[in-house]
Amino acid sequence: MIDKNERARLTLRVFYLLVLYMLAQLCWWGFKLAEVHKQMLEMRTIITGINQYDELMRKYYMIAGEGAVFLLIFAVAEYIIFHNLRQEFRRSEREKTFLLSTSHELRTPLTTVKLVLETLKRPSLSETQRAELIGNALAETSRLQWLTENILLASRIGHVKTLVPGEDCDLRDIVSHEIHARTQITSGGPRIEFENTAVVLVQGDKPMLSLLVSNLLDNALKYSPSGEPITVTLGRQGQRFLLAVADRGPGIPPEEQSRVFEKFFRGGSEEIRLHKGTGLGLYLVREIARLHGAEVRFRPNHPTGSIFEVEFLSA
Repeated sequence: MIDKNERARLTLRVFYLLVLYMLAQLCWWGFKLAEVHKQMLEMRTIITGINQYDELMRKYYMIAGEGAVFLLIFAVAEYIIFHNLRQEFRRSEREKTFLLSTSHELRTPLTTVKLVLETLKRPSLSETQRAELIGNALAETSRLQWLTENILLASRIGHVKTLVPGEDCDLRDIVSHEIHARTQITSGGPRIEFENTAVVLVQGDKPMLSLLVSNLLDNALKYSPSGEPITVTLGRQGQRFLLAVADRGPGIPPEEQSRVFEKFFRGGSEEIRLHKGTGLGLYLVREIARLHGAEVRFRPNHPTGSIFEVEFLSA
């Protein structure tokens, strides 16, 4: 069985062969046109060769027309092949990045839990130490569960066209719960600011909406400097509700802004990237928003950072 990289290389070889064939055809076409044009110039001086001259004119236009149609068809085919090749290489690179980052993300909590369990076997530990170690193990287990849920949901959500009608969910409660959960484990890091008193009801799937908010907050926490605020706003705009998460991190380069919601996409090189992640968080935000009839968008924050907005219809 041919793997994806080998298939991409094979497609690239076919592409180069087609380019060589096109160049050969262009040379042949130019040669034939030059030959017919030379004969036409010779015939123009011979009065008795009028019929032959007309025949050469038809032959000249036929070759020129066939060549033009060939070039047009070939140019379109080459563009399609090149576009598909570029998409294939991008997909292959994203999957490679996903495997590298996911293997690291899975290994870290498993290693931590194993270390905690080995430490708990020591009889000399105090109750305080045991409680702290158990808390660390539970936190890593929760992260492992969250990561697994993200991967499982990402594997099937792209094939879901519509969402089964759900319940009325209060976004205010969901956002408050997710912020509280992160405040408990991120003391000393970026602080999250959230002010909202009104009930914000949207119809949908509560676990999915919780995952949407969770991924937005984790993305902001991941890139925000320590001590800098993360601003979460939730309010009404006519018949719609707007959820916005703004951070003051390094932001996203202009050339990568159109790809932030792509599956497996992570900016920069995986070998030099310092932040954790699998490239699924913002993709899941977009897909969950789509299933809830919401719109998600990105815009730069000023003077630095990112703002992610999700606009919902009210229930």
